[in-house]
Amino acid sequence: TVDGGVHFPLTVAEGCIFVLGDNRGISKDSRYPDVGQIDKREVLGKAIFLMYPGTDDGTYPREFDRVGAIQ
Repeated sequence: TVDGGVHFPLTVAEGCIFVLGDNRGISKDSRYPDVGQIDKREVLGKAIFLMYPGTDDGTYPREFDRVGAIQ
C-alpha cells in the first residue's frame, strides 16, 4: 500500500490506465486515492521517445535494462 491507498496486486479497470511518476518516492500518481486510475479518453498525447539520464563517457552509466517498452 501507499499511505493507505492502493493495495497490490490490483486490476486496472477496462478503459483506464494506471500511471506512475518517474520518481516513485515522491510522485503523486495512480497509487494515491485522490488521483487513481485515469480514463484513457483523458490522455491527450502519446510518448514517441524517452529521455534517459546518463553520460556517454560512462561516469554515470545509462541503465536501459530498467526501462520498459513504449507501446
